[in-house]
Amino acid sequence: MANWLLATSGNWGDGARWSGGLVPNAPGASAVFTQLGTAGFFGVDLGGVTRKVGTLTMSSSSTAAYALANGTIEMDATGFGGTATINLSHSGGGSA
Repeated sequence: MANWLLATSGNWGDGARWSGGLVPNAPGASAVFTQLGTAGFFGVDLGGVTRKVGTLTMSSSSTAAYALANGTIEMDATGFGGTATINLSHSGGGSA
């Protein structure tokens, strides 16, 4: 599982933005965005390419949100015996 570090905008392909320095981009990979304690709108640039993950988790709050742009997310759990999953959660009013 790779967690997006820091509540900042940036490029998906930058290993320094992910826990362990590993960019999630393979069938079965997990990408997690959860910076609920920090206010702001955070853009994540996909680098104009297709990024593959088996699980995408995004949590937002009334004061924080993420947007993925400039590319495609392909949900792929091939070879991992499961189903590709998108988990969305929202807290603090408004809508996810």
